[in-house]
Amino acid sequence: MIYVIISVVFLFMMTTLGASGVLLNERNEDSRIGKYILSISIGIMIATATFALLVPAMELREGIPGFFQVVFGFLGGCFILLLLDKITDCELRAATKMKSFMFAMTLHNIPEGITVALAFNVWSLNPQDKGLLIAAITLSAGIAVQNVPESFALAMTIKNAGYSKVRAFVYSMLTGVVEPIFGIMACIMNSQLKSFMPFLLAYAAGTMLHITVEELIPDIMGDKNRALPTFGIMTGILCMIIMEMVQ
Repeated sequence: MIYVIISVVFLFMMTTLGASGVLLNERNEDSRIGKYILSISIGIMIATATFALLVPAMELREGIPGFFQVVFGFLGGCFILLLLDKITDCELRAATKMKSFMFAMTLHNIPEGITVALAFNVWSLNPQDKGLLIAAITLSAGIAVQNVPESFALAMTIKNAGYSKVRAFVYSMLTGVVEPIFGIMACIMNSQLKSFMPFLLAYAAGTMLHITVEELIPDIMGDKNRALPTFGIMTGILCMIIMEMVQ
């Protein structure tokens, strides 16, 4: 249990570290710079949904039930937000855009905390196997490193939406609170949560991709000059590819 607590708290600390980057940003970005930062955020979110959520969900599926968990989890993440968007008044959509984005990021952080806890639980069943311990520590470190650019990108996106730097920091930081909470829960409810991991991962991926496509991409693709935001998206995706390869 102590290893799980240390690891999931470390994940939250790295999320906080990434979010704090917005406090060091003195410039008030507009147009080109702001859109470039937002486009990098979009690239990070797309890559995260793919590499950190969908791929592990497909790897964890077991037989036909696992197949349907991934499919319905992904569709559920996409279409539940789409349904909520349809029944929400148009005047409220702009006000709730960042809340939806934060919701997607929070959902993305839940499976991360659970995954780390389950990795250490596997090692606890075979404490003599140092390889399992190293694998769990490596997984925890890899997720923690990814939390830094993700939370910074979210904080900058919130700031560019008109919020103060302090609020952007706090809101981005709070999305990581679920990691220690659900990590400890997963440690206690190991077998029950493990069977639902494909669904949880796919649902979080569907939610994140929906928010990215529905809310964020239209914000940066409204102008005729699309080269800069396109390059920003590619930059964000490349950053996450590099992080995946060096883990």
